[in-house]
Amino acid sequence: MKTKKVSQKLLALLVAALMIVAVGTPITSVSAAGTVTLALTSPSGGSGDNVVVSLNVSANSAIGAATFVLSYNSTKLQYVSSTEGAAAAGGSSDIYYNSAQNKITEAYINLNGLTAGGSLMDVTFKIISATAGSTAVTLTVSELTDAGDYTHYVEPANLAYTASNGTVTYTAPTPPPAPTNLSSTGKTDTSVDLSWTAVTGATGYNVYQGTTKLTSTPITATTYTATGLTQNTPYSFTVTAVNLIGESIASASSEVTTNRDITPPVITIGDYNTSPTNQDITVTASTNEGTLNFTSHLFTANGSFDFVATDAAGNVTTQTVTISNIDKVAPDVATLSADKTDPTKTNVTVTITYPSDAAVAKYKIDSGAWTDYTVPVSVSANCTIYAKGQDNAGNWSDVSSLIISNIVILGDLNASGSVSAADALMTLQGATGRITLTANQFFAADVNKSGTVTSADALKILQFATGRITSF
Repeated sequence: MKTKKVSQKLLALLVAALMIVAVGTPITSVSAAGTVTLALTSPSGGSGDNVVVSLNVSANSAIGAATFVLSYNSTKLQYVSSTEGAAAAGGSSDIYYNSAQNKITEAYINLNGLTAGGSLMDVTFKIISATAGSTAVTLTVSELTDAGDYTHYVEPANLAYTASNGTVTYTAPTPPPAPTNLSSTGKTDTSVDLSWTAVTGATGYNVYQGTTKLTSTPITATTYTATGLTQNTPYSFTVTAVNLIGESIASASSEVTTNRDITPPVITIGDYNTSPTNQDITVTASTNEGTLNFTSHLFTANGSFDFVATDAAGNVTTQTVTISNIDKVAPDVATLSADKTDPTKTNVTVTITYPSDAAVAKYKIDSGAWTDYTVPVSVSANCTIYAKGQDNAGNWSDVSSLIISNIVILGDLNASGSVSAADALMTLQGATGRITLTANQFFAADVNKSGTVTSADALKILQFATGRITSF
């Protein structure tokens, strides 16, 4: 035999009897030494289950250390972890895992004084196959070291690359069991809150209302709120659990009746004109649920209208809109009065009285522009004064007027606005009794202010008309 120092990591090639223990039953060793065996402590399971592969040593093996390689099928098993076994406790280990090669490329276990048989190393795999079958975990022993003199326990040339297999069996995965304890935790008139107990191994849940699936994709939560329901109506709900394989049978149903809807609908009235107006008013309405008798109403005069909303549960709301700001009646006409009605040689002041509902007061003289009326109007010549008023709704009154014709210009008997020889002739005719002068004409002819009309008045008027005098 060859001899190596411990400092040089003396290892002897191991292939002892390989024993696969499945449900406690040993399998025939392929090595005469029988010192190291490969065992499966959990030899079978379904997808997602863990299986533990153990490298065992017998109590009388006289092995001080071992080096080996463990390989597996990565399409069937997934490496999880590896730990030093109970038989190697108190010793030391170096375990190297190569994910690219899907193997433990080297595991060096130092027993450091073996007193009893047991596990050198435990490797945990996860079954990832979605079908039933089996796969091998392969052990290749590299070296063994004698516990006494640190010599090779077995000549490497004899046992190098000798491999043994342990078979892991797995069953086809199955859908999870049905959820339990489905119940309603709350409800309204249009919704129901559901809750159930989580199912081990489930990746999600589907919720059903009768035969209608409410979840478009499985949910991970164990609660769900069914919405869009009808008030005061019985419903039946079930839940199923799903995993990578499929869907469970339905849970026991939960029978729930939604609450009766006693909340009346809400009517919202749109904005409309509330200021005085002489126009029609359109009022609109909307409701948060149900239907309306009308969505709008046209008011052509003051009055009231009822909007009525009815929801699916029969709750009714009535909202009355009253309009009192429509005014299509024009104000009364303004009245005009003059402070003088007898012939006068001075200005005439006209006072205009408007009705109480006239918010705007206007007047004009003859064909002039309409002007705001604030104080009585004083005129120095005969004219016509017009007046009109407008109320807050925009209605204008009819136009009223007052003719001022009693303002007399001395010498202007013909009321032409100027003094001429014709006025002098008319004065002379009146003075001599040939014609009868009107009151205004008499007042204009009496330029001497004597209270009578004489030929002297006619002469003076003629002199004024011909420019011989400039005033009376």
